Amino acid sequence: MSILAGNVLAKVDPPVRYIPAGTRFWRIHATSGTYPMAWDGLRTYGPMSNARWDPHPEPISEHAPLGAAYLGFDLVTCLAEVFQDGRFVDVENNRPYICVFETNAETMLLDLSTEWLVKIGGTSAMALGSKTITRQWARAFHTQWPNLDGIIAGSAVVPSREIVSIWNTKIFPPSPVLAEALNSPALSSDITAIAASLGFTTNA
Repeated sequence: MSILAGNVLAKVDPPVRYIPAGTRFWRIHATSGTYPMAWDGLRTYGPMSNARWDPHPEPISEHAPLGAAYLGFDLVTCLAEVFQDGRFVDVENNRPYICVFETNAETMLLDLSTEWLVKIGGTSAMALGSKTITRQWARAFHTQWPNLDGIIAGSAVVPSREIVSIWNTKIFPPSPVLAEALNSPALSSDITAIAASLGFTTNA
């Protein structure tokens, strides 16, 4: 059995994790460059080759209102995920910001941390492996269960941490708890310490 074979998904119920309203999430987003983004916006252009859980259909194009925003439960996860490719936390390029917000509504997320993934023909190694495969999964999941708000899965960078790919904007409140440029002097020591703990370098 394969996760994408036939109508496997139509025969199973999705494992949903309900995240209560008021849950605090962290997000890093670029405010300039090719894909500038508001703190509460989705990237509707995709799917991107460096993104793991984009639900956009192929080919890469504008797919509004469908989009994705990648969230974490802490700054460590966000820094590790965003800057994993070069292992360099660049606080200048594309003017990145960190925001922290508390969810405006209950969030229904497909939970890939359970045995369900094995049941339908997948594995944890596959979920942390080829992004081409996981984007195919994300498209299939969104097509089968369009009422879900996104996916929660293990971080492919930091063991024991989780990331969220959110697919709509309903959870965003009117304003964030924190919105700060990554190059802010107030964040420099924290970013430097986290980068060092990950074995990354930084210009913070």
